[in-house]
Amino acid sequence: MVGGPERTFDEVKEILAAMGASVTRVGEIGSGNIIQNHTSAGTETPSLADTVRVMAAASSE
Repeated sequence: MVGGPERTFDEVKEILAAMGASVTRVGEIGSGNIIQNHTSAGTETPSLADTVRVMAAASSE
């Protein structure tokens, strides 16, 4: 999961792909970290709706 401008992501996607099997842009700077922290917290994987709610709250801050 990567956060940052789409243009920058497109420029470095190939490099990032060399480090992991899956590279996905999830929004602006900090978005990847927010989603990673949310999905790894606790013992249960949150639903997509929970992730969207967290992202919406983070973007309004």
